This record gives sequence, structure tokens and C-alpha cells, in this order.
Amino acid sequence: MSRHRIDQPQFPEYDGLSFSFNMINHITYEKYGDSVFTEICKTVSKCYKSDIPISTRLLGDYRIYPIPLNHTLYEYLDTEAQKSPNFLIFMRRDYHILVTWFGPFVDANHLGSIVDKLTRSHEIMKEIAETVMVTQDDMAGEDKVELGKKELVEKYWKNVKDALAKIESKKIELKGFAYQVFDTPTADKLTKQLTASTGKVLVKGVAAVLLAEIAEEIGRKIAAMLAAKTAAKAATKGGSSGASKIAAKSVPILGLAVGLGFGVWRYWQGDMTGAGLEVMSGAAACIPGSGTATSLAIDAGLIARDVYGAKSGGAQEIEELKGEMHDLDKGLKDLYDHYDNAMAEYEFVKEILEVGFTVRNLEHEIKILDDAVSILDSIYDEFVLM
Repeated sequence: MSRHRIDQPQFPEYDGLSFSFNMINHITYEKYGDSVFTEICKTVSKCYKSDIPISTRLLGDYRIYPIPLNHTLYEYLDTEAQKSPNFLIFMRRDYHILVTWFGPFVDANHLGSIVDKLTRSHEIMKEIAETVMVTQDDMAGEDKVELGKKELVEKYWKNVKDALAKIESKKIELKGFAYQVFDTPTADKLTKQLTASTGKVLVKGVAAVLLAEIAEEIGRKIAAMLAAKTAAKAATKGGSSGASKIAAKSVPILGLAVGLGFGVWRYWQGDMTGAGLEVMSGAAACIPGSGTATSLAIDAGLIARDVYGAKSGGAQEIEELKGEMHDLDKGLKDLYDHYDNAMAEYEFVKEILEVGFTVRNLEHEIKILDDAVSILDSIYDEFVLM
């Protein structure tokens, strides 16, 4: 069953908090109208006011709130949603609340990511609880707890630093790769900013630009091979000096490079049809006469396939560059994700310890996580078995 998204960027302020909604629609809006949003606002506001936690924290500043059958919000859910366990997920930035989920989890991939986040939050919360549990009259124990808190924060900060170190290492690897693709003066110029950049955000931005430059350069290398072969093919087709002139003028390397600049990534992702179309587009744009253009463009697509399939000479070198760049690109993306997760866990631990939760409150949040993990694990198992 396909469902549209609810996008409500500015909802009237409630109880000193502003709200926005961006979530899949599981509500009977036709029956209740905006009153459902007001009820969600009430529930979220109550979560932040309650002395005893009724929602629990997730990584990334999110909170999850179970919606039982007897809850006020339950009646606003549509009939299909009421057949499954339902949850409310939201996050807070200062005095603004973003609601991202209201209803059941109906997609296996999305559910899997939520279960992973819940499970990891659960593990960290229990680790924090074990650190702060001590009897109130045990002064030596309190000193030990403070030391334990400090060590816990340092442990998670070390994970962040380790993630940054791996990004730095991959940055050096990317810089070395640039010198394989470009001549030394060009590589010096293009990698200057990469060398100076530090931290995930800066490295990510600079690396993305450099990877795009490398992709374009590899595209030019492929284009040069294609242009030479396509020109030869055009001369063969024409069988005259006029055809030779068309071949010389109509298939410039730059024209093909433009097409390949967009098409090479499609090829690398396994989309030969899309890549071929880009090559055709580049060739056709440069050749006068629609009939000739179409014929040569099709040949360009076929030649592209042959060149890409070749395993010797320049094609082999390009194939190796392609593979190395793919690995670098994927490696960087994985490291960015690893860094983001490490930072989210560090901030999660730091926030909870700085708030100064009592053991009782921690136990309440852990209990909510216990129940949520148990429910969602069983739902996910059903998805897997379907």
C-alpha cells in the first residue's frame, strides 16, 4: 500500500515549542484534520515535562515514544496502522521539534535501521547505568562513579578521534591517487586544499571536488580512445575524402568528453545503456547532419562497449583507475558514516551524563528501550520470514 508523506514545515506553536512534521501518513486526516497534530504536540511536550521518562533517547538527538492501544493518539491512526505496534519518533533542536514518524514500521529496510539504532542506544544506556549505579551513602563509591563517567566520555571521544585518523589516512591515499591520474603540476594544484583540510566536514567537501576532477580526467582519457576509434569508423563508413573530413571535424575529443563526463559514472555503476546514451549524445551534438550523427553516435556507443570490455593496453590502465577510484570513493563514504556514528554516540553519552540522570530515570528509559527492542525485533523477524 503506497502512502504519501505529510510535510508540515510550520505548525502553530504549542506550549513554548514550535513544531514541524515530515513523516509517512498513517493517520485518518479526513476525519480529524489538524487536531491530530495538536494531540501529537501535547504528547511530545509532556515527554519533556515528565519527571519520570515516558519516552527514551535514541542516537542523533531522537526520541522514541511507544503508542499503546489505550493512548489518546491511537484513535487518530488509520485502520491498517492499528493492526500493528505504533511509535512516535521526534527530535528537538532548542525550542523546535521535528516529528519524523507516527505509526507502524512497514518497510523492512527502514525497520532494520531503526532496530539497529534502538539496539545501540540500548547498549550504551545500560553501560551508562552500570557506571552511575552506587549507593548514596558510599562516598568512596561516588568518587569512583565520577572517575567512571570521565573514563566513559574519554572512551567514546577516542572512537571519534580514531574515525578522524582513518579519514586522514584515506585522504593521503586519495592524494597519492591524484598523482597517478594527473601530471605533477596539476596534481599539486588540485591537492593543495585537500592537504590543508582537517576534520570530516572540510575533508568531505574538498575530497568530493577532487574526486569529481579525477572522474572528469578519466572521462577524458576514455574519450580520447573513443574519439580515435570513432573517427576511424566514420572514415570507413564514408569511403571518401568528404567522410574523412567529417570524421576529423565531427568527433572532437572534447565533445565526447562532455558526454562521457556524465556517462562514465553510469557505466561504473553498471548502467551500460545510460553510459552509451551519454556517449551518443556527445557525438551527435558535434556532427552535422542528423542521419550521419545518428549512425556515428550508435557506433560510438558500440565502440564504448568494446573499449570498456578490453583488457589490454590503455583500456586496462583505465579499468584499474576506475576500480581504484571506486574503492576510494566507497572507502571515504564508509569512513564518513563511521565518524558520524562515533560522534553521535559520544554526544549521546555526554548529554546523558551532563544532565545528571538519577538511576531511577535511567532504569525507566532502559525499560522503554527493552520493550521497544523486543517488539521491533519480533516485527523485523516477521519481515525476514515473509
